[in-house]
Amino acid sequence: MSVSAARTERINDDAIRAARIRTARAHAKKSQSEIARHLGVHAQTVKRMENGNAEISDDRLFAIADFCGVPRRFMRHGFDGDNELTRELEAVKKERDAIRDELIAAFDRVQDASEFGRQVAAKLRRE
Repeated sequence: MSVSAARTERINDDAIRAARIRTARAHAKKSQSEIARHLGVHAQTVKRMENGNAEISDDRLFAIADFCGVPRRFMRHGFDGDNELTRELEAVKKERDAIRDELIAAFDRVQDASEFGRQVAAKLRRE
């Protein structure tokens, strides 16, 4: 392989990894600053990664995948029509949404319990 072809291949690989980082970050609803803090780098570094202007090691790629809650396989290989991986990512999204819904319901119950407690205390004070 010529030097030019190898350079083009590396650039294409960086662009693909950049797109996958953007996708993972969007999936997780994280900011570039949050990713940067997790990696211990400047936000500008993450911006360069997402623009394909920085080489991205597998270690960093996997750290981003773990932080964003996406499978490591996605970061390395993408979906490429892999239905199993698509189902896995959808399952992670559903699990995340279910946990969020459970937390909201729990906070609602705590708020309701607090209101009930205030009502009982008020009634006891009147008696």
